[in-house]
Amino acid sequence: LLVALVTGGGLTAAQDSTPATGPQSEFFVQEDFEEQLRLRDVEPRAGRYWMFLERVPGMQLRWTVEPRSWHRAAAWLARAHGTLQPNGKDNTSELLIHDSHYYRRWLRRAQIFTDLDDHERRSKLAWIARHHDSVVEVLVGLPRTVIHGEFYPSNILVDEATPEGRISVIDGEMAAVGPAVTDLAALTGGRLGSSDQESLVASY
Repeated sequence: LLVALVTGGGLTAAQDSTPATGPQSEFFVQEDFEEQLRLRDVEPRAGRYWMFLERVPGMQLRWTVEPRSWHRAAAWLARAHGTLQPNGKDNTSELLIHDSHYYRRWLRRAQIFTDLDDHERRSKLAWIARHHDSVVEVLVGLPRTVIHGEFYPSNILVDEATPEGRISVIDGEMAAVGPAVTDLAALTGGRLGSSDQESLVASY
């Protein structure tokens, strides 16, 4: 779709729709988290849940070798967390809550779906289980904000053709109220070396 802006000019957008009977958290996520264009047509009585999203250029952050793009993503994340912290206190958008029940649910799922014959993996999972409660206690005690929930480099688009290296974040359906460190860990995890991780944390 070509969308004309009241300020002049235009942009390319995609239209998405979801069943009226399904969860509507995606709309709340878009309203609270994204800095991109938000155009919605939500009419529950008519069973219409339409959302128009800007189609943005760029590549996934995981494919770029430009260090500045990674640091811009970390800085973007810090601004988002700071801006959305008041929303995290009230949770007016009915987002997921990263509380102790949430964290323990994922541990139980991992235990259920781990193959009984995979002794190495079950041994590692047993080690995690022994330390899990102490980590959860730390996480639930941290200040809360609205988090993306899956702030992995594959969910971050960077347009290095622009002078500012525009950052666009996608796939926010797992947005939640929780500790900001969750997103930062997703960004800095993977194959990054310790020095690169520390550098990104400093940019945050």
